[in-house]
Amino acid sequence: MNSDNFLRSKFVVGQLVFHKLMNEKAVIFDVDPYFSKDDDWYQEMATNQPAKKQPWYHVLVNNTLNCAYVAEENLAMPPDKEPILHPQIFDYFTSYYDGYYRLKMLAN
Repeated sequence: MNSDNFLRSKFVVGQLVFHKLMNEKAVIFDVDPYFSKDDDWYQEMATNQPAKKQPWYHVLVNNTLNCAYVAEENLAMPPDKEPILHPQIFDYFTSYYDGYYRLKMLAN
């Protein structure tokens, strides 16, 4: 495969981030190397039309019930390292330390 097909992500699973468009902290629970949803989703949900050829992240958004799919350009380092509040946090992670959640090991 061509190395252009694999982009390096700036953030990792379990890391706290700041969602610039929602103005809220979040935690990453999955990463796609590039946009992987369909064009209808992109037209309806990606209102600022970020580039598709960049990492896209699945995040749990602080103080909400929401999960979001967000382009790397719309994420930044969080303003603090306080853990987030989300009802699904322990579906994916076991513990928290210094800006990172530890991923839960899932059985096959």
